[in-house]
Amino acid sequence: MPIFKLDPEKPGFPPADFADSEGLLAEGGLINAQWLLEAYKNGFYLWSGPLQYPKWWTPDPRIVLFPEELSIPENVARSIALAGFEIVLDEKLLTVMKFIQSIENKGTPHNGWLTGKLIKAYQDIIKMGFARSVAIYQNGQLVGGAFGAGNGRIFFSEYING
Repeated sequence: MPIFKLDPEKPGFPPADFADSEGLLAEGGLINAQWLLEAYKNGFYLWSGPLQYPKWWTPDPRIVLFPEELSIPENVARSIALAGFEIVLDEKLLTVMKFIQSIENKGTPHNGWLTGKLIKAYQDIIKMGFARSVAIYQNGQLVGGAFGAGNGRIFFSEYING
């Protein structure tokens, strides 16, 4: 399959059917809020290193979770509480991103995939009201989390760590 080259002046993506066997569809475009939200809306996500052109992926199959179908057994919920875990929603997005950045980028050349450009894009997504985060604390210390963007009834998780 061909890898499409995207015009940075015009956010848009070819149909997902054109992705290669690993899900790579295109490269190019920009790393900013407008491009990320357009990608999420069309089932794509950004995954590339800091010295690469943006690469847009859509692997098949993708994991899809339906919150209304999610059930946490009472004994698991009790174990989480007894272990001193606290889950904080939508209050600490930049803190979660910096935490994940410190873990994921450690030891990688040029600071890995979670770049300043991606953090800047998410600062804009926060201002637009679409950013979401989950911070997981254990005994008051941040130990994991996730961040992404919400678009209507769908949450596109950019990354989970913990």
